[in-house]
Amino acid sequence: MGLRFQQFLYRPKEENIDNKTLKFGAILSIHGGPTAQERPLFDYAGLYQYLANNGLVVIAPNFRGSTGYGKSFEKKIYHDWGGNELRDLEYATKWLKSQKWIDANRIGVFGASFGGFATLGCITRLPQYNWKAAVDIVGPSNLVTFAKAVPEHWKRFMGELAGDPEREEDFFNERSPIFYVDKINPTTSLLVIQGANDPRVVKNESDQIVDRLKSKNLDVEYMIFEDEGHGFTKYSNLVKALNRSADFLVEKLSNSIEM
Repeated sequence: MGLRFQQFLYRPKEENIDNKTLKFGAILSIHGGPTAQERPLFDYAGLYQYLANNGLVVIAPNFRGSTGYGKSFEKKIYHDWGGNELRDLEYATKWLKSQKWIDANRIGVFGASFGGFATLGCITRLPQYNWKAAVDIVGPSNLVTFAKAVPEHWKRFMGELAGDPEREEDFFNERSPIFYVDKINPTTSLLVIQGANDPRVVKNESDQIVDRLKSKNLDVEYMIFEDEGHGFTKYSNLVKALNRSADFLVEKLSNSIEM
């Protein structure tokens, strides 16, 4: 038996019109950490509920590396960023696209911090799933520059969790979304959100991916918060960022269709 992992699924309430099953757009939501856990909470200030109320399905997996399933499961992501957890995310996407109530042409991906890194990994390294929309919030795009720029007191921990950027540059490059930009489907739209004062995932990580996408004339929107770091300390900024994320995903992926 293969590795099993838990996923949370949020579906729109209305599934039928005149006895015809609707087909919905869907979003793969990837939690941060990566050693954290997706739980059935009113998370992201109700973002999932808002998306479901606007006709979108959300699937939120606890891929390998997630906490709450034992230390061995959590440590499966150590020194393997962009590796087997990407396979877990691919499996979740395959499952979504196989459901008769999902429109396989309207699939999106969303994540913050590590989830932002994995979001970029999905659209660059799994382009065959024809992602229509992606939202990356403070996600690393280049593991080498990311690991070198983290605060000094983080570097030992990062060496254990992700690897050594000095000794393992080739390994890091192989896992970094920035080196796969040429593979992005030209129909993919990306929203990048970044705090200008982020000490963990410095602004250069978002600058790099945005600049590369713009140089290829791909659809990218860049939202910078000059008074924020890694995440949001001001509620008004959180609301603004999530409102734009929600509007972006609904705009790109909604409008349920009949089978």
